Amino acid sequence: STWGHFSRMQLDESLSQGLHDVFNSNALIRLAARAVSLTGDGSVWFTIPLAVAVVETFAAEMPLTFDSLSHHWAGHVWFACVVCVVIEFSLKMLIQRPRPRVNTKTRFFPGEANSCPSGHALRAFAMAWFFSTQSPTVVGPAGAWWTWAALVALARVMIGRHYPSDVVLGALIGPVGYMVASNWLDPDGTISVRSPAKVLETIGHGAKIAFGL
Repeated sequence: STWGHFSRMQLDESLSQGLHDVFNSNALIRLAARAVSLTGDGSVWFTIPLAVAVVETFAAEMPLTFDSLSHHWAGHVWFACVVCVVIEFSLKMLIQRPRPRVNTKTRFFPGEANSCPSGHALRAFAMAWFFSTQSPTVVGPAGAWWTWAALVALARVMIGRHYPSDVVLGALIGPVGYMVASNWLDPDGTISVRSPAKVLETIGHGAKIAFGL
């Protein structure tokens, strides 16, 4: 009903304002929330995985192609993030929900002025889905990844960028977005994260070749 929809919107705004008040109550909380939010930022998940994939692919003396990158775990993560961004912005343009009134950021990329769904939450839960399926001895316990994703979602509401329903929708769509990308890139489910020691070993081997050692 219209009244039910209005009540849910009021609750969404009330929770958003309440969490933003907590954010403004303490400098340490503000610093922590911004730091956690940054870990889910696209600038992190688009640059670091791609850099790792390119460097390790080169070090392994493999041709730098779409196929080689998409079948490297970090390249796989990067392409999954691309799929998630397409889903995010398609829905943002479709829903066109304005950012919360408490939002203080005024400059956005086209489409980013819309609030729903949260791209950070979508991306964080997509990554949590992927890393929680990997060996815990390599990437850590699955619970840590899901906790991190939940904290990213919470931080986005606290700093005023999103309503709670924005991050909930992002959290629900994220794993689906990852599975869409994964089924396309890796239908056999053969991609897995390599241990840091193995990554460094490959890069060291590549460096020896590059410098003639």
